[in-house]
Amino acid sequence: MKRSPLLPVFAATLFTSAYLIFSVQPMVSKMLLPMLGGSPSVWNTAMVFFQAILLAGYAYAHGISKYLSLHSQIYLHLGLLALFTMVLPLALPANLAPPEEGGQALWQLGIMLTCIGGPFFVLAASAPLFQSWFAASGHEDASDPYFLYAVSNAGSMIALLGYPLIAEPLFTVSQQTMIWFGGYVALIALTALCGWLIRRGVKPSQPLDSDYQPVTACNRLVWIALSFIPSSLMLGVTTAITTDIASVPFFWIVPLTLYLLTFIIAFSKKPMIDVAMARELTVYALCLVVAVITLGAIVSIHVFAIIVHLAAFFLCAQLCHGELAKLKPSVSHLTEYFLLISVGGVLGGIFNALIAPLIFLVPLEYPLTLAMVGFVIWAASANTPRIKTSFNALEDPERKKNILIIDGFAILVGIVLCFVTFFAKVQFLQTMGVVSIVVYLFVMAQNRAAFAITVLTALLLLQPTLWNSNKKLVLLKRNYFGVVKVFSNDDKNFLYHGTTIHGAQSQDDAFKNVPVAYYNRPGPTGDVFRYMDERMRRGGQKIAALGLGVGSIACYKASGREFDFYEIDSDIADVAQNDKYFSYLSGCGSPYKIILGDARLKIRNATDNSYDLIFIDTFSSDNIPVHVMTKEAFMTYMQKLAPNGIIAMNISNRYFDLRPVLTGIAKDLGLVIYFKYYSPKREKGDISALYTTSQFAVLARNEKTIAKFMEDDGWLPPKADEISRPWTDDYANILSALAP
Repeated sequence: MKRSPLLPVFAATLFTSAYLIFSVQPMVSKMLLPMLGGSPSVWNTAMVFFQAILLAGYAYAHGISKYLSLHSQIYLHLGLLALFTMVLPLALPANLAPPEEGGQALWQLGIMLTCIGGPFFVLAASAPLFQSWFAASGHEDASDPYFLYAVSNAGSMIALLGYPLIAEPLFTVSQQTMIWFGGYVALIALTALCGWLIRRGVKPSQPLDSDYQPVTACNRLVWIALSFIPSSLMLGVTTAITTDIASVPFFWIVPLTLYLLTFIIAFSKKPMIDVAMARELTVYALCLVVAVITLGAIVSIHVFAIIVHLAAFFLCAQLCHGELAKLKPSVSHLTEYFLLISVGGVLGGIFNALIAPLIFLVPLEYPLTLAMVGFVIWAASANTPRIKTSFNALEDPERKKNILIIDGFAILVGIVLCFVTFFAKVQFLQTMGVVSIVVYLFVMAQNRAAFAITVLTALLLLQPTLWNSNKKLVLLKRNYFGVVKVFSNDDKNFLYHGTTIHGAQSQDDAFKNVPVAYYNRPGPTGDVFRYMDERMRRGGQKIAALGLGVGSIACYKASGREFDFYEIDSDIADVAQNDKYFSYLSGCGSPYKIILGDARLKIRNATDNSYDLIFIDTFSSDNIPVHVMTKEAFMTYMQKLAPNGIIAMNISNRYFDLRPVLTGIAKDLGLVIYFKYYSPKREKGDISALYTTSQFAVLARNEKTIAKFMEDDGWLPPKADEISRPWTDDYANILSALAP
């Protein structure tokens, strides 16, 4: 008997549509970035746009599957797919410029709606709509089409991994849009083939639901909740790890890949991890997370901690998605089911990206959502045997009672100690308090309610952002850019953004106005300003600093020298100007201005040829703002630079070697470039203890301008093979810049 091609064709169509959805989002964002900058409002507006259109697509799929015949659905959907080819290939209108003041978000939404709104809308409907069609096809698997959702998520995962690994390194954005257009045309052909295969088969009719059960309001709320938790956890674990453990480039790809993988496993015909296994493993994973957070406040266990957090996230997401798959309704409610799953996912994203930074000083959304998983375990295991523990094995009721009393007292002491030592450095008491909580967790794991409540309490108290084994936290602020912390230790203050130090200052009056960290006088920054001292003009010097930090370079004071600091994060600006924490700006007496906003966009407003030095230091927690490092960005900087001016750039980074990229840009623009790596000799008890290893680049229009650096043994030209394809607004291969 000849095998029907219906299933592979539908699977290929779903895979292709999901691939197109996931690959177009970074493409559009890269197109908008040079015009709008890298502020959170840009990313949040893009997220809200894509989530809103995704919901609209799911609602459209639900509506037409409910009110139109199958044949009418096919004709309508094919017509819309064909109609939206009119706005493809993707391209922004020529001479496009956002408004200078106000209305940028509406402008961005309008541009995105015009360029990609239609195609994205019709693509978003594909997952539920094609499953609904397959359910009505008469195929032998039509009674349970939910396994096709696994195929759809596989397409999303391949696109997620393929974009940074293949598309971005090999193709410009313009080439990517053409390839994407080809994929869109292929999807139209596949959709037409699906419609033809259904029409040529048996007369389509909705399959009978022998196990039909009505869908209640409670069912709908559970679907939303079970999709909300993994969505929130995915963003939460990314924030928690990059804020408190390590700022790892491309790290966001790992949780998102695991998230999609759990969907694939949960909706497969034969899941590799069943719900019961996920439920039992999740209990111990949550306990292990608490233990890791406890140990992380005392010793450095970065790699192990990252593995534990990711494993716990994977199991929690697998549990929720497994329960979600187990609760799937009859096919007559298929499109509504996926619409509400989408609602839950969108709510999770909005909660973490838009709401949490406003209401939580630290990333509490992560432990809160983990605690919700405790309640999922509680609710889901109501009809299953209790988890086996050594506590359950105890036969003496009196001994059980004594253990509960002791551990109940221990957790009470732990809570009190954690609050008492909230901002103190009583490490032993903190450790004892949290260890008592961990012990109580393991003992009480057999009790579902106690387990959920204890997880909530412990995870809220054990926030590593509030702890530091050697330093006292004196300030904590959070906004859409991340968490800003100021620590004090032995008369020294340190500014951290995430896990990366962004400045320091001695509080000793003798050294208070001495720049330290990357900006110390013996290092490259000192070299740059000694050069500037020698070239002081009669009319003074004007210096642009892209990135403020704590304002350290303001202490390179000279008569007639003034600074323009371009800073995107208002919290950083507030901290740098608060003498309680850092006093470089006020104490050193240099005239300065702080211009808030994206540095690349704001410096466009400066007078041409006005800056004698442009000092670039715009990294955020070791992540690269690519749009300030493209060829077009440097063309803007050179336009604002005086004829004999120089550009100095801090390229110190734990993960990236930016020398080849900068060399490529310098060559294309006809600039001279030199590099210096500096490792300071630190002496305990001396100001040099605050000096930081650094690497800088200097660029100028000609060798005569940069001769001072050529004579210094520490500054070296790039090696012959130290060059790569320059980054542009149309092309940036970030993976190629990863340090070996």
